[in-house]
Order: sequence, then C-alpha cells, then structure tokens
Amino acid sequence: DGIYAAARLLEVLASVDDPQEIFERLPRMENTPEIRLNCPDEIKFAVVDRFKDYARGHYQNCIDIDGVRFEDRDAWGLVRPSNTQPVIVLRFEAADAGRLASIQSDTMATLDEIMQAMR
Repeated sequence: DGIYAAARLLEVLASVDDPQEIFERLPRMENTPEIRLNCPDEIKFAVVDRFKDYARGHYQNCIDIDGVRFEDRDAWGLVRPSNTQPVIVLRFEAADAGRLASIQSDTMATLDEIMQAMR
C-alpha cells in the first residue's frame, strides 16, 4: 500500500509544471511533536481508560484502538499508553495555534486530575 501511494504521488507531481503548488494548496495545520507524559506503569493503562470515558463525553468523535484519538471540529488529539516505558504518549493537531493550545491544555489538565485521583 505504501509503495503504491508513493508511486501515485510521484505520478501526480510529475504531471504539473510546479509540484510545490500542490503542497501549497493543502491546509496549514499546527501540531505538536510527540509529547511523553511521565506516568507509573502500574496506572498508565487505567489512566488512559478513564480519559477515554472523558473524551467520549466531550468530543465529537473518538476512536479507542490503542489508546484514544479524539476529534472536535478543527482539532484532534491522541492519548495512548506506551508499551515500553512508564509514559503516556500525546499528539495534537489543530487549524491554528490558539485551538492547539486549548485542546492540549484541556487534555493535560484532565490527565493530571485523573493521575492525582489514582495516586
């Protein structure tokens, strides 16, 4: 699948005079790098499970395979427990920096509350 997608992308890029124009038409999004939130191994899976419950009640769409990916209008976030380290891995993307800061701070505050309640 990846090789086919790459070949199709090359075909599209080769069909235009200025390939950069195609990329410039894509929407600009703000995003975070991978964020690693320290969380003891003993509770990290339970913390993410509790966050799933929160996300289902607060966001339009949630996918709960290997953590939870949640969407709300022009933003999304991902919260998942690491399988190899005592951390919860987070990612966020939004249409602008303000929306990105909002969804990230809400998620971090909620995770902090959950972890404090479990300790």
